[in-house]
Amino acid sequence: MLAHRLARRSPKCGRRRPPVPAADGKTQVTVRYELDEHGRQRPVEIERVLISTQHRDGLDCDTLSSPT
Repeated sequence: MLAHRLARRSPKCGRRRPPVPAADGKTQVTVRYELDEHGRQRPVEIERVLISTQHRDGLDCDTLSSPT
């Protein structure tokens, strides 16, 4: 659910600072689970968030402006 929500929001970021993100992107969220006292798995921590997008050839990240 978290990775899906991040993926849905990713194109919106590109509209603020075009043309950084491209059409192809991937998201991944790694969640750590522990067993509770009833033996059910419960999420306890988000361990890693990864967002990957394509960018235009020749784009220099050092020259991009920060979002306002």
